[in-house]
Amino acid sequence: PEKHYFAETLEEKIVAYADKLIMGRREVPFEATVDSFAQKLGENHPSIDRLWTLHNEMNDLIEGNED
Repeated sequence: PEKHYFAETLEEKIVAYADKLIMGRREVPFEATVDSFAQKLGENHPSIDRLWTLHNEMNDLIEGNED
């Protein structure tokens, strides 16, 4: 069976997002994560859009703007 690693449930998304805010043992701005991914994978890699989608979804939940 083909494996996929996309967060689907709210709990998975929260864990995935929190994971993206840590590099090593320190908390980093989300933009630092995006920059790191872009350097490794290229600025136009589909993962970059997925990161921003996750970031926006989490911010909407935090701010109470969920649809």
